[in-house]
Amino acid sequence: MQTEKTLPSIKNNITIGFLPNYFKKIGIGILILFFVPSLIIKLLDVSLFTQNRVFFRELTTSVFILGLFFIAWSKEKIENNEIELLRYKAFALAFFIAVFSVLFAPLTDLLFGGSEGDSKSTSVILQMLMIYLLIFYITKKARPKEVTTELREEHP
Repeated sequence: MQTEKTLPSIKNNITIGFLPNYFKKIGIGILILFFVPSLIIKLLDVSLFTQNRVFFRELTTSVFILGLFFIAWSKEKIENNEIELLRYKAFALAFFIAVFSVLFAPLTDLLFGGSEGDSKSTSVILQMLMIYLLIFYITKKARPKEVTTELREEHP
């Protein structure tokens, strides 16, 4: 009987741990560090062996995802309930968009003659992270001015 009373209190205290705020800068640094060489190779048309080209593409995509992950999971300077709610809504919307894009990709490929079966996991994760960051920062900036000034007064 006593264990039943302690379980709900444990369930209510479970939270998602976010990375410290400085990981946002680390993520941006990672994005720049790997985006610039890939852009230079693309623009200068540096010839790479086919095996090296595939490896380089997979490496830059994976590191790009890691940088976006660090940005997405780092805390904001002021982390409160409203920011958490915006974050969860953005995660949910990004997840739904990714699921529907995977479900409807074969249909759009059939109708418009695209490549069939091109829903690799890396592209889905990359899409989800980019959509999440876009939605989160747009909704965060679109908050009413009164809320943001009240938050600044509470947390100097």
